[in-house]
Amino acid sequence: MMKSILFTLFLVLSVSGISHAQQKSTFVYVEIPAISEHRRDSELKELFNSIEGISAISYCENLHLAIIRTESNPETLKASIAQRMHDLRFRYSIKSNVSFERVMQFCN
Repeated sequence: MMKSILFTLFLVLSVSGISHAQQKSTFVYVEIPAISEHRRDSELKELFNSIEGISAISYCENLHLAIIRTESNPETLKASIAQRMHDLRFRYSIKSNVSFERVMQFCN
């Protein structure tokens, strides 16, 4: 229940942020199957705490997908994420050419 409320809050804030700063905000999607359900929030913070340019992080449990909002260059952010995930030896996949609307169809 709490996860649903937090995810819904993230969606509302993200969507309102998109309309307000549409040219600035973009999303990067990282599939991370190894995130545990019980420690997900703390693990995401630990994974991405040293990476600059991240303004919000949420997790779509249905797709095992970290949804990362940024106002910086998404390609630079993807490179930083890839390096961090490689350093920690996490199995991951950065998804490209995916629209926020399409992801939300499967994450509700």
